[in-house]
Order: sequence, then C-alpha cells, then structure tokens
Amino acid sequence: MAQEQPTVEDFMSDAGVAATINLIVETAKQVGISTNMQLVPLMEEGINVDGRERKDTLLKCEDKIREQVAEVFGKEIKNRILDEKFCASKLEKYPSSYTGVFLYYLCKGLYEDFGIWFDGVPVALKNRTTASKETVAYESGGRVISNKDAKELIKMADMKYYADKIAAGHMTIDMASKAVVQAYQEIQRYQSMGIILPTKATEKVRYFDEEVEARADKSKPDSRINIFKANGLEITVPRLQEQYKVKCTGHRKYATSVKNLKGAIYFPNVSNTADDDGTVLCKDVFNEIDRLVAMAKEDVGVVGKDFKIINMHIVKKQGSGRMRLVVFDCESPKRGQFLLNTDCADLVGIIDG
Repeated sequence: MAQEQPTVEDFMSDAGVAATINLIVETAKQVGISTNMQLVPLMEEGINVDGRERKDTLLKCEDKIREQVAEVFGKEIKNRILDEKFCASKLEKYPSSYTGVFLYYLCKGLYEDFGIWFDGVPVALKNRTTASKETVAYESGGRVISNKDAKELIKMADMKYYADKIAAGHMTIDMASKAVVQAYQEIQRYQSMGIILPTKATEKVRYFDEEVEARADKSKPDSRINIFKANGLEITVPRLQEQYKVKCTGHRKYATSVKNLKGAIYFPNVSNTADDDGTVLCKDVFNEIDRLVAMAKEDVGVVGKDFKIINMHIVKKQGSGRMRLVVFDCESPKRGQFLLNTDCADLVGIIDG
C-alpha cells in the first residue's frame, strides 16, 4: 500500500525549522542555486525560562508600528511554526498585547536565525486560561476604570474629539476614524463585563445595570425593576443568590451596603447549603430569617402558599441615609409581583407591585 508523501509542514514539525532551513540551503547548493544564506547551528539544549527573575519592562516603538501591531491582537496565526522547540508552537492566535506580539517575533527570529530556543514558554506567550486582571478586579470590587478615564473614553468615541488635531494637521481623518473604532471597542469591552460608563458630567461609573440585575432572567427583558423605582428603592448589591458569600464578605464595592444593614446578613448555616458551583439559592437565605417566614405563613390568604422568590437584593431607600434593606423580589398567582423586605433585625414589611 502506497504511503502518503510527507509535506513541508510534516518535515518542519519533525525536524525543526532550523533543520528545514539547512536542508533548503544544502539542496540549493546541490542544484546550482547560489545563496548567501548561512547554515543555522541549532543549540543542543533549550534555555530554561523557569525560575528566572522577572522585571517589568515597557516596550516602546514608533506609533505607526504600534498601530499595526494592535491590528493583529488575537488574530489567527498564519503559517504557524509547529516545531516543538519553538516556544510559541502551540499558539493558534497572536497574543492580545504589545509585549506578547513583540516577544513572539523576537523568539521566532532568535530560533530561525540563530538556532536559539527555550525549553519553556515565556509568560507573555502562554495561552491565557485565567481571568484578566480587570476581570479579577471587577469581581472583587476593585476599580477597573476611574470616573475621569471613563468620561474621557466616551469623548474619544466621537469624531468631534479629534477635530482640533485634524485641523492642525496632527492627525488624518483616517487616523481619527481608527481611534474612534478603538475607543468604541474599549467601551464595548467594559460593557461586556457589566460596567456602565457615565454619559453625563455628574454621573459616575456603575458596576452593574439595575434594570438587568432586577430581571428574573438577565438575558430576557422584563418590568421587575419598576416596583423598585416606584418605591424609591435603589439596588446597591444585586442578586445575592448569585455569589452570595463573595458579595457579602469579600466585595469591596458592596462592603458599605453590607455594613449598613442593621442586622447580620451573613448566616453561618447558609454556606452549608451551597451547591457544588458555590451558588446559594434565595430560599436558603430566606429560610434563615424566621420573622419573614412566619409573616408569610400568617398572611397565607394574601401572599399565597405557592409564592416564589425571584431575586434577593440589598437596597437603599431614597432619603433614608445609610440605612439598607434586604429585599426579596417575590411572585405569586394571586398577588403578582411584591417585595418582602427586612433590615435583618427588627423591621419586616411587604411592598405591593
């Protein structure tokens, strides 16, 4: 049975890029093709990149080059080097940073031209399987973007922002258009994280959209936010049934609201009811507040036996100062949407929709 002919890619993968270049040079000489290419001696051992001292460096280059480098971020690598000795051989897409792209081509050049290779993968060339610093900061309540920078970014997404530079000849219309697109992409990136950027001078960066968080299903618009607005309630910590322990014990932006509850929101028994994925259901927390449960049972004729809890939030009532309430957004066939609220101490109430 005839065997398949090996391809150039197969040879490069098995023998390595340096060996392939040597083969090409030797073949060229044998068939009488002149060349000034020099044979590349391959290092016997790769340079160990583990345990190295890491120093932060700032790579600078001309603006025009940086603009083009940014264009390849995350794109599929053409003519991938599958040679295992090449430290970026497993990458399918270019890194999404200037350092990553520069380092990719630096290592590629060192390997192809000098036979220098590394027996590990530099940090900047590793596939990113962990969350970005911004995502980690966002989820823990750290600052992702300042109010000042957010307002500046909004301005940068408008061509008017570049009018003076264009008029002065410091920027072309094409350059300004690219800058607008880049700014808009940045805005979309923040929005995908759930961040709402300010559109007015008096507004601040908001880390979640109240209307979206108030929905029964965040992916499906509904009117559940209306009862909160009608009663002057601002959601300050949304959907406690999701990542309950993080929001109530370790989230910096939510810490003030949790602290200003009159009673204790952290119920020790709740952690024992968490699912494998760390989710705490509304009912788990609800069952810890005896007064609310008792009230609901006593008012069966009004609330109904089959009412269910849709969401659980910490809210601030307009004009109440620092006071915070825990609100259970409920639904029943007889009453429709209604809110059960408590300060987790001695205040309990019902708000009808």
